[in-house]
Amino acid sequence: MVAACLLFRFHLGVELQTNFALLDCCREVMLEKQMTGHHVDRSICSWFWDYVLSQGGDPSMILPVIASPTHYLFQVFRDGIIFLACTQVEMPPLMGIEFLCRVADVLTDYLGGLNEDVIKDNFVIVYEDKCHFGTHANIVLVTPTKSGFVLDCDRSIFFPLTYASISLVGNGEEMRYSKKGGKRYLLLFQLLDEMMDNGVPLTTEPNILREMLAPPNIVSKMLSVVTGKNSNVSTKLPDATASSIPWRKINTKHSSNEVYVNLVEEMDAIFNRDGILVKCEIYGEVQVNSHLPGLPDLTLSFSNPSILNDVRFHPCVRFRPWEADQILSFVPPDGEFRLMSYRVKKLKSTPIYVKPHLTSNAGHSRISVLVGIHNDPGKTIDSITVQFQLPLCVSSANFTPNHGTVNILADKTCCWSIGQVPKGKSPSLSGNLVLEADLEKLHVFPVFRVGFRIMGVASSGLQIHRLDVKNTPSEPYKGFRALTRSGEYEVRS
Repeated sequence: MVAACLLFRFHLGVELQTNFALLDCCREVMLEKQMTGHHVDRSICSWFWDYVLSQGGDPSMILPVIASPTHYLFQVFRDGIIFLACTQVEMPPLMGIEFLCRVADVLTDYLGGLNEDVIKDNFVIVYEDKCHFGTHANIVLVTPTKSGFVLDCDRSIFFPLTYASISLVGNGEEMRYSKKGGKRYLLLFQLLDEMMDNGVPLTTEPNILREMLAPPNIVSKMLSVVTGKNSNVSTKLPDATASSIPWRKINTKHSSNEVYVNLVEEMDAIFNRDGILVKCEIYGEVQVNSHLPGLPDLTLSFSNPSILNDVRFHPCVRFRPWEADQILSFVPPDGEFRLMSYRVKKLKSTPIYVKPHLTSNAGHSRISVLVGIHNDPGKTIDSITVQFQLPLCVSSANFTPNHGTVNILADKTCCWSIGQVPKGKSPSLSGNLVLEADLEKLHVFPVFRVGFRIMGVASSGLQIHRLDVKNTPSEPYKGFRALTRSGEYEVRS
């Protein structure tokens, strides 16, 4: 698995020092950014990777807060990328984690996804003659090298730049570009500069950031190459920055007048070796897609809000109505956003069951897996998959399913794709494992990870009661949907 690391360093003080780096799976720095303050040695990245390897090598299973000999580290894992922050001063850990989550959300929104190729495609260096609100000059495109980029800036994007330099290192050669009174920075660094000022999170709303920095698209990239006179930086400060509701544009207009509310839930469950449900809980989000003109005021209520735990709200939600009556009252941002997240704990059942059975003796082992519907949700359960890692002591394996397809990857991961459970038939998988020489029986048993999706059902039982919309010229169209999918769904054998 190829993973990258985005490294920040910040604290809630007057002086800011930030280090930004991307690390590939070979533990080499792909991209690094230094800002004003004391330099953070790159060895902190090496220490972090050594820690990951000592914990099993899976970045997704690492704790979000880690204490190193010199720093406190905060990390968030998203789509194969690790967002890492480090600090040497006391600060609320949730603030660092929330900021990293917001950075990941903004980059996903801007770039249309998060992976190594997408990030490399947006290594676009922008040069401007004057300050942030000055006249834009030409755009210089630089192709990434194998060893990556290094960017050092001693300025904030809101203030005139006195000095900036780009250092490109590749194939044993080093080229430097510097300009007094000019700016050179990457789109990714522009976003980070807007989102943080002197160690304090500043502008993190996607709507405002889109007005400040236009998201990259094919047209802008072509104009940059052909004319060299295009910039994605706005020449004026967005009006919403001075508004009491900075998450929404002023005088928003839409030809459509509609709002959609989606309940998206992930089910985490653990079954022990005896098939007993040890843990089952739901992590859910209320996602809203708003295309309402003007300044609408929305009120959303649930039929059974008492089941919700660990709720977290978008800044647009007024807290007092929720505290008093458990009603969501808010002025929505324009477009898609996450209104709230929640947990529903101690569920008693799951929609599907997976029953593995292993026998081992005389150097051979036999495995069988049975899958079926446990509690019919009334909707189709599709995209069912079962994955498990073969023990290292297994030299060869042969599996036969009665439904679906089976693939064994090079790292000994077995992937069984089922799709939907056919009527009157329970999918099953059976096969033989050949152990290495001198091994009589299997001592390490695999953990089965299950995936599925159910459209139109919120497995937590949460139901939307009513959605009221005020301050709109006409009655808008309202749409509601629900989706349940698997999260960390494990069956131990």
